[in-house]
Amino acid sequence: MKNLITLIALILAPAICHGQEADYQTRILIHKQFTQKATKIGIAGWSIIPDASTVNPLRWLIVCGPMYKDSSQWLELMVGVMTNGMTNIEKEKGDAMDFIFDVRSKKDFSKGEIAFETFFRKKRSAFISSASYYITKSKKLVVACGVESDYFFTKSDVRYGPRFMITIHPITFIQTYHFKQGGDIVRTYIVVNL
Repeated sequence: MKNLITLIALILAPAICHGQEADYQTRILIHKQFTQKATKIGIAGWSIIPDASTVNPLRWLIVCGPMYKDSSQWLELMVGVMTNGMTNIEKEKGDAMDFIFDVRSKKDFSKGEIAFETFFRKKRSAFISSASYYITKSKKLVVACGVESDYFFTKSDVRYGPRFMITIHPITFIQTYHFKQGGDIVRTYIVVNL
């Protein structure tokens, strides 16, 4: 328990000590994979609220598509839409939704995991990566710490920082702190794997 408290303090220390005001975000993700064990091929889908702390206007991302999955890794190739949470005037201009092409993958190792996502949309394409080291791992509980980065192609905007993850199956809580020029980001992920 003492180690867990120390790790949480290390994750939160940059947010407390850093001089710039941070942008706080809460990202809610629902994830489902359907696979046939014989072929390892299936269908995956995500329903995501990119920032639930900004509900007016609320944005939503929904993607699905084919996937490959074996005992230690998965790869998903998906298409979908993101609502831009625009006002009625902006909706009339046709900017209410963006088409999304999304590629996600995750690889588990005995002592950690790495994950990658690349998504393409008209206004803002990005590459997101994370690497985590398992502090403890069982079927019901995973505690890990690591690093995460976002790179946005259209603005050459890079964000990076520490991440702390707790999974109490089927829900994962991730706390990150991204260092960013112009204002840091404190992001909480709540991931439900159905």
